[in-house]
Amino acid sequence: MDKFEQQAIDRLVHQTSPEDIRRVMENARDKSPAVHKAAFRRLVEVSAQDADDPISKACWEMVYTVEGIRKQLGRPVWRMNRLRPKIEKDGEIAALEYCARNRTDGFDEVLEYELAEFTAEAIILRFPDTFTDENLRGIARTRLVDAGVDVDAAVRG
Repeated sequence: MDKFEQQAIDRLVHQTSPEDIRRVMENARDKSPAVHKAAFRRLVEVSAQDADDPISKACWEMVYTVEGIRKQLGRPVWRMNRLRPKIEKDGEIAALEYCARNRTDGFDEVLEYELAEFTAEAIILRFPDTFTDENLRGIARTRLVDAGVDVDAAVRG
């Protein structure tokens, strides 16, 4: 990474406008994968900033990550049309548990972009006081390990 890329990444921390962040992503798309990925992460953070608590924020970051990846890939249906109603009906915790118990396409898509910290599995392991079911945490850890993920790094976020 050169100094210009590092400067661009450093400036992203102060960006709060989704439009400005998208512009950085678009400009970096073919020029700098590091800046593109940093801008994508920042866009996810900004998109979920209105969540009420850390678990809700992490859940919505997961949703925005999957939707963002799908949109970038040009998929005709990129919104998480089944998970969003589940969140609305049952809440973020139940939705995260569902995702961890049932391997989803989103899991693989997020790992392809090397963003394991935005998987339901990593989120569940990050909040052991909320997700106390040992079996569930075992499923989450095993899925990440089997996928070759550095579990500690993913949990740290």
